Amino acid sequence: MSERDCDFDFHRVIVQATQHTRLIRAYNMSQIRVLGRRDQYHYLRTVSPTATSRMHLKLVEVIALGNGSKAEKAFFEHVDNAMKGYLRTYGLTKVDGRKSEPS
Repeated sequence: MSERDCDFDFHRVIVQATQHTRLIRAYNMSQIRVLGRRDQYHYLRTVSPTATSRMHLKLVEVIALGNGSKAEKAFFEHVDNAMKGYLRTYGLTKVDGRKSEPS
């Protein structure tokens, strides 16, 4: 199994484990599958598989603690960091309160 496939499966398993019907439906219907398609998304190629594995290990560790609020915070941070990386890579971050032009 490739690194890309493992990454995709990691996110799929986490989403399904939530047993949150709307989240699962939205995830399954998503045509983007951003985190599972590293080779097709330039911004994900800027993050090494090792760094991705470390981030995911931290998420698994916080789940193992059994503290829902800590897990929720860790997952929101994970998604937030991914979105910030995407925005930076494509020049979509705010500069002086304005949206910058894509590079």
